[in-house]
Amino acid sequence: LDRSGADYAIIQETSVATSTILRDARRLGLATQFIGLNWAADEITVGLSGEAAEGLMGTVPFSFIYEDVPGAEVIREYLAQQGQELGEASIRYVAGWTTAMVMLEALRRAGDDLNGPAVRQALESMQNYDTGGLTAPISFRPSSHKGARALRLYQVQGGLWLPITDYIEATLP
Repeated sequence: LDRSGADYAIIQETSVATSTILRDARRLGLATQFIGLNWAADEITVGLSGEAAEGLMGTVPFSFIYEDVPGAEVIREYLAQQGQELGEASIRYVAGWTTAMVMLEALRRAGDDLNGPAVRQALESMQNYDTGGLTAPISFRPSSHKGARALRLYQVQGGLWLPITDYIEATLP
């Protein structure tokens, strides 16, 4: 990276591998801006990397539990009722919560007809479903079951992942 003069390097790795890359890059004095994709952009990476995580950018489709969005507040209230700490709820917890939220809405829409085709049709009826800010609005259609097609860029600042862009949406053909 140093010899090539790379301004940016994308990391598609797990938290452990990403932290190794970041710590070694810092030790070597590399000036490259690292951008972590989904499994590299989480609290575990920050915890394992320490100061070496500062400035790391990440592509993140979900809000972090500590963000000021209504959906995260619902999760925080739930955790408090369960006697759990916020530190126990990582970005992966938010992803699971959001997935369950979307599936529960599909089951509600399917009504008493809980079979595969009915649930699929219910999902496909979801347009701009509001997750309370946990993601960009969710939409399905017969030709696309992607749900969310947007993410935000985050950067580690002061040991926290903070959004540095609004949602960036992928365009569909």
